[in-house]
Amino acid sequence: MRKYYKVGYFFAGMAVMALLSTSILPAAADMIQKQINIYTGVKVYVNQSKLSSVDSNGNRVEAFIYNGTTYLPVRAVAEAVDKKITWDGETNSVYIGLPPEAKKFYLGDMDIYHEQVKGNLTGDLSWGLIKPGSMIYNIRDNTGITHDTGLVINGYMGYGWGYRVYTLDQNYARLTGKIALSFDDQLTKEPAIIKIYGDDKLLYTSPEIVNGVFPQEFDINIAGVKQIKIETDGKFNSEIILSGLELSLK
Repeated sequence: MRKYYKVGYFFAGMAVMALLSTSILPAAADMIQKQINIYTGVKVYVNQSKLSSVDSNGNRVEAFIYNGTTYLPVRAVAEAVDKKITWDGETNSVYIGLPPEAKKFYLGDMDIYHEQVKGNLTGDLSWGLIKPGSMIYNIRDNTGITHDTGLVINGYMGYGWGYRVYTLDQNYARLTGKIALSFDDQLTKEPAIIKIYGDDKLLYTSPEIVNGVFPQEFDINIAGVKQIKIETDGKFNSEIILSGLELSLK
C-alpha cells in the first residue's frame, strides 16, 4: 500500500542527487526550495531482483513518486547494474560509470584484481609499473625509444610464467599499446610471447618477442569486457616492455 506524505522544503529537482549519500549535499545556494507532496512504498526490481535501496552508510532510502515521476536512489541503482558512482561537488554532478573527463586511462594505473606467478627454483617472474617517479620510468626499448607508461615483465633467472588480471567493469571500448624488448636485452635469443584475454577469451597473441623483432603495436576491442588478463607464455630470460596500455571509451 502506498503512503502519502507532505514534505516541507524538499530539494526539488535534485532529489536523486540528495539520495546519493547522506554525506553528500550540494551547495544550498545552487538549489531551489519548494514544498512538494510525494508517494512512497515503491518497489523497484532490476533483472527480476528487488532493488536494495540503501545509502553509503547502509541506511534505508526509499524510492518515491512525485507528479507522476518515480525517483530512485542513484547509488542503489548504480550498484544494481554493477557500475561505479562518482559525485562532483564543484559541478553538482552524479556520474554512473566513468565521468566524461578528457583524461587518459591506463591499465597499469588500475588496482590489480589478481596476480599469479610461477617459476622454477632459480627465479620467478616479476612485474614493474612504468610511471613518473619509478625506477623504470623512461625505459628504452630495443630501438632506443623511451616509454613512460605501461608495465615491464622481467623473466630473468628463470622460466617465468604468470599473469595479471585487471577489472574493467565493461567501462572501456579499446586497449592499445606496444610490446617490445628492453634495450638491455635486445640481443636475447629466448623468445617471449604475450597473450591478452578478455573474460577468459583470447583477444590477442603477440609474435615472438626476441632479438631482431621491432616493437609490436596492438589495438584490441574490449567493449563489454569485465576483466582483462595479461599472460606470459613460454620461458624467456629478458625484460619485456608493455608500453602505454591505454584504455579508451570509444
